[in-house]
Amino acid sequence: MTTLITRADDLGSGPGANAAIGQAAGRGFIKNISCMAAGPLIEQGADCVREFRSCCFGLHAVLNSEWDRVKWRPCGDARRIRSLLTPSGEFPASLKWFEGNAPALEEILYEFDCQLDRLIRLGLPVSYVDLHMMPDRVIPGLRGELSAWAARKGLIDHSGYYRTPEQFEPAVALTLQQGRENWAAWLDMLADGQYFCAMHPAQYSPESLLMGNAEIPAEYVARYRDVEFQLLSTGVLESLCLERGITPVRYDQAARGRTEGLSDALRNEVR
Repeated sequence: MTTLITRADDLGSGPGANAAIGQAAGRGFIKNISCMAAGPLIEQGADCVREFRSCCFGLHAVLNSEWDRVKWRPCGDARRIRSLLTPSGEFPASLKWFEGNAPALEEILYEFDCQLDRLIRLGLPVSYVDLHMMPDRVIPGLRGELSAWAARKGLIDHSGYYRTPEQFEPAVALTLQQGRENWAAWLDMLADGQYFCAMHPAQYSPESLLMGNAEIPAEYVARYRDVEFQLLSTGVLESLCLERGITPVRYDQAARGRTEGLSDALRNEVR
């Protein structure tokens, strides 16, 4: 038997992501929704998905804001998290900023408390936590602190669920046909067992075209995320999994185990 933990990230980051994730949740392939409490449109995002109780909701905990023209601001009191913010009061763009500006772990946990509280106030039954762009790879001690924090909050810690094949995700596609082919090839790599995949669906829109930086053009980001939206909204991924006997599952249906296949490429992802 093959199962796949299917997750949609960045709810709250913009209207295109909110609409796309809302539609995808209604189809049934996406079983887990990672919610960006620090996102500028998280209230709208919550309205788009709150009714889909067949999904697990998670805190997509944020410590950096990678796009040049879209910035996430903290949920907590900026005066209590000075080590996490740039002089402009925003999260840094790159996680490398923390290599030269060591953050206080107690400030991180306070900010995560505030992010979680915001989602709960919006009526989202949060059951797991994951990290946006995995800051634990550059912040010493964060991995253990997050695990203990999740246990205190009664949340599932995402870190034990990253089993992937050698190619950790389908190749990026800029057309629907190429997306179908890339996903079919990736799913064919899965043997029996439990696997993981994360997507970032967003409708192509003026707002999605704001999400770019010097390394990743906004047009590229907007197009591949729109293809992910099309793959979900048209039922392509449901059909591909059904043909192969692969079942999408929630975190609370999955078995925690040893992390496998979490390659350097995944840990260094900038999406």
